[in-house]
Amino acid sequence: MCKRIAIFSLFSIFLGFHLRSLAQFTQDELAETAKWEEFLKTARVVDQQQLKGPGSITEPWALTLEKDGMTRRAVWKNPKTRMPDQPEGWKWEIAAYRLDKYLGLNMVPPTLERKFKNDLGSCQLWVDAWITFEPVSERKVWPPLFKENIFFRALYLE
Repeated sequence: MCKRIAIFSLFSIFLGFHLRSLAQFTQDELAETAKWEEFLKTARVVDQQQLKGPGSITEPWALTLEKDGMTRRAVWKNPKTRMPDQPEGWKWEIAAYRLDKYLGLNMVPPTLERKFKNDLGSCQLWVDAWITFEPVSERKVWPPLFKENIFFRALYLE
C-alpha cells in the first residue's frame, strides 16, 4: 500500500510540473486569490438556483454573491450520497484547491468551506469561460504549450 501511495505521489508531482504550462489563471488573477477567498467566505447570497439535469449529478447550487457592491457567482456543493461508480465529497473539492495552490498549478478556482441552507459544503468561484474535456478532445483543440509537450501528445493526442 505504501508503495502505491509513493508511486502516486511521485507521478502527481511529475504531472504537476508539466501541468503548470496549462494554468488557467494569469499572474494578476493569482495576486487576487486572497481577495476572492475572503469574498467567498463573507459575501451574502442574493440569489440561488439549484442546478438539476443530466449534466448535474450532485445537483449543486449556483449562488449569486454580493459584498461591497461587487457581485459574483459561485457554485456550492454538498453531495449527500455516494453513487456506486462515482464517489463524491465536497471536502475533496477543497482539498483539490489547496493542493493546486500548494503545487502552484493555478488550475482550480478558489474553493472554500461555506455554510448554505444550514449545511456545510464547498463554495467555488464560478468560472464563466469554460469547456469540458470531451469536446476539447473530440475537436483536438489544445493550447499551444499543450501541443508542444511530447509527454501530453503521447497520452492524449495519439
